[in-house]
Amino acid sequence: MIPGIEMTQRFAASAVLSAMAFAGVGIAKAFVMGRSWVKSGLETLLTGGGAAALAYLVGVWLRHLFGAV
Repeated sequence: MIPGIEMTQRFAASAVLSAMAFAGVGIAKAFVMGRSWVKSGLETLLTGGGAAALAYLVGVWLRHLFGAV
């Protein structure tokens, strides 16, 4: 945890850094596979972002179902 940063700011920073990482992996994949870096970067970003959003929603649902810990 970084002191002095609110939870919403931490969440936003985490989301931005994760998106950059997903896009970076996609761009690296494009160079290895000889594909378009834009298409590959977006494909990996959307796939990873979708998986992250689904994991977040499952966590929210489970917290609602079983109560906060």
